Amino acid sequence: MSAFAGILFCVLSCNTLSIVSEMKHISDLLKQNGLAQKDLAQQVGVTEVSMSRYVNVDRTPRGPILANIARVLHTTTINKILRNEKYIGDALLQKTYTTDFLSKTRVKNNGLVPQYYVEGNHEAIIPKEIYLQVQEELVRRRVVKTSANGKKRSYSCNHCFSQIVICGECGEMFRRLHWNNRGVKSIVWRCISRLESTGLECHARTINELVLQDAVVKAINQMLGDKSSYQAQLQLNIASVIRASQVTSVENIDENLMALQQELIQKAQSKEAYDEIADEIFRLRELRQQTTVDTAARDEQIKRINDLQDYIAQQTTHLTEFDESLVRRWIKQITIWDDRITVELKSGVSIDVNA
Repeated sequence: MSAFAGILFCVLSCNTLSIVSEMKHISDLLKQNGLAQKDLAQQVGVTEVSMSRYVNVDRTPRGPILANIARVLHTTTINKILRNEKYIGDALLQKTYTTDFLSKTRVKNNGLVPQYYVEGNHEAIIPKEIYLQVQEELVRRRVVKTSANGKKRSYSCNHCFSQIVICGECGEMFRRLHWNNRGVKSIVWRCISRLESTGLECHARTINELVLQDAVVKAINQMLGDKSSYQAQLQLNIASVIRASQVTSVENIDENLMALQQELIQKAQSKEAYDEIADEIFRLRELRQQTTVDTAARDEQIKRINDLQDYIAQQTTHLTEFDESLVRRWIKQITIWDDRITVELKSGVSIDVNA
């Protein structure tokens, strides 16, 4: 989440003109989608006055708000920015190609013409590690969960508990509901299998949001109350992450690629067959890309664990109230059982709470 937002803000700071230009077309996009400014403001989560300022380009929306506007209006500007390899100094050549040199007609290259990826083509404005973390986050957000009936659940960040509260009985997600029971209003979370047809029969309990908040506070306090044990567990988790990482390094792959490319040139000059070498070069390039992504994911996981260790060491008192930011920062999943709630942290630690 932090990497996604970080690159978004970084890119926005370098593309103000592009964003302002896009905002000028919001009125047209509203008409295309059959929405009023008021409707857009409600779906994005801002006031109608703020939305009016964004539409009139009197104010530039912050990263998360801009991302929500793009989601609601189905625009692709943000996605193009987040996937653009030029921000890390690389260049993908022949994304388009000319079909008619007289009319100079160019079309998107869907594989009919070879493409060439050039690394270090120019100076980067975004660290490659952050870019790779963003690609990983984009993949994670594409499909959060697929139900037993095949229905795909898309990403949502409307609430800190969205899509991280999971049913221990059927494995479905919990959904947030506003209840009005005999005039008593409350906010509860209920398994989706009990709200719509998912192909699963479920009898999971409905849980009040205040109970969920209290379970999170208890889990974190339980960890703070036994610092030495959890610090030792986190150290074991770091060792586990390192052991599970790729043994082959990017440097070794680069050396093999360089040697194969030299061999390919020699065979081409002597008019010998080089198909096997070319296939191996393509395989190594794919392996290099995957290794780079895996390394970035490993480094991010280790960073999360180290950050949690620092938090445990620096926190001198127990939590007295619920903090939404701690959920977004530390918690990966909350599983609801009949007799307990399991809070799983992004660092790999799981804590059971009686609730």
